Formats: sequence, C-alpha cells, structure tokens
Amino acid sequence: MPKIKQLDIDLDDVDVDGIAASQSPDEDAALLLNGALGTTLDFARQLIVTTGGNTTGTTLTIVGTDENGAAISEAVADVNTTAETTAYFKTITSATLSGSDPNTTYTLGTVDEAVTKLFNLQSRNEQAATVAVIVTGTIDFTVQETFDDYYTNGMASLAWFDVTALASKTANTRAQLTKGATGMRVKVNSYTNGAELRVMIIQSGFI
Repeated sequence: MPKIKQLDIDLDDVDVDGIAASQSPDEDAALLLNGALGTTLDFARQLIVTTGGNTTGTTLTIVGTDENGAAISEAVADVNTTAETTAYFKTITSATLSGSDPNTTYTLGTVDEAVTKLFNLQSRNEQAATVAVIVTGTIDFTVQETFDDYYTNGMASLAWFDVTALASKTANTRAQLTKGATGMRVKVNSYTNGAELRVMIIQSGFI
C-alpha cells in the first residue's frame, strides 16, 4: 500500500542583513556574522551582499554548507550595490574580503529563494512517486528530481532536473515524478513573507 510522507515548508521572513549587519570592515578582513538570523538558516538560501557603493577589485568569499550538509563556498566579486549568490547556503561559517577595500559598508542576508534538503525516493519501485503541494500565501515553487547515486557519490554534486508538471507553480497542484528518480527537493523561486507549502510524497515502499 502506498505510504505518504509530508514536508512542511514554513519560510522565515526575508532579511537582507540577517547574517551580517551593516559594518565597514578593514581590508582583507572577515565580516562579523552578527545578524539577527545567526549562521544556521531555516532552509538553504541564496544570499545577498549589499554594499554602500561600487566595490570593484574586492571579492567576498562566503564559506558554509548546502542543504544536505556538504561543504560549499562562493566568491562574490566586484559588487555594485547588491549581488546574490548562485549557491544555496544552509549554514555560513565565514565571509571574508580580499583585494582592495574602498572602505564602504557591507551587509549579508537572505532573499526569497530557497531549497529543501534531498528527500530520498524508492528508485527501484515499479510506481513513480506522486507529489502533491498545498499552498498558503503567495509563493512560486518548482519540484526537482535527481537520478544520482548519492550513497556512492555523495551529496556535493547532485544534478537536479525540474519536473515539468511541477515547475514554477503558484497554486495547489499534484503530479508524478519520473520512475527511477532517487530523490527530490523543492526549490522556492520567490515568496512573500508568511507563505507556506505543505508537500506530500506518495510512493509504495516507504517505511
């Protein structure tokens, strides 16, 4: 008999200085991670760097972990007022400047883009998993699937593919994943504060 597992995605409010509050660091210095959110976030999120002006010649290297606990880092260079990371950070260990410093202010925080951790599927099951999503508030989301063997190869380099029937959705919906998928996650493309998702994954073989 198919079993149902549920993911509740209740996102914290966006906070553009929630990791590092406004500060003017010295050249080649680390930012103080003194924001209200702390260094462990609710979900893995893309981050935003905000500066008091054009910082050509300066790179901010952010180090932390992704949604599955794998170590990641990203160098954000030549910020002209604002720039977002491409990586999703669940934790932040450090954010360090290098290069010339124009003595301007920096903040580091979150934006309205996030991903959940991997949810494993029964890839050898004869039936593909079905995903149903219940929406509260204003939110745009995409369900993604992977076919990688993460037990053997690890979590650091999973290839993710959008599920076409569950891509860029804003209302209650459901659809099947692809037979043979080893895992899934939900990517939040944008949301307004207070939005939530309730995600139900239905597949025989769950324990």
